[in-house]
Amino acid sequence: MKKNYSLIALFIVFSLGCKKNETYPCQKNELRETAVNMSGTIVHYTEENVWAINHHFTGTIDAGLICFVCNMPNELKVSGKEVIFSGTLYATKFSPRVNIAGKQYRTLETKSLMAK
Repeated sequence: MKKNYSLIALFIVFSLGCKKNETYPCQKNELRETAVNMSGTIVHYTEENVWAINHHFTGTIDAGLICFVCNMPNELKVSGKEVIFSGTLYATKFSPRVNIAGKQYRTLETKSLMAK
């Protein structure tokens, strides 16, 4: 009987340790930079149900920003849509389950966001 309780306790400990990344992407942390008329592509992280803008740094192979947008207008919620955006970029501890090499993650508080 003691073995059963030990197994149950062990199962509970392991299941508590297997949490998803619960840091919400819209939480504003440290201010990083200001975006002014930057271009990017809309992406949707299905598993997390989060919309973002993928901005590529010119002159690099894979470096850039993934900017999580918490107030994405419905008409722009189309993966692959090219946009121009301005706003404030904050540090974030959130990262999608599928990470992209060379990308930095930010939360974007938009001032302007429009299709190209």
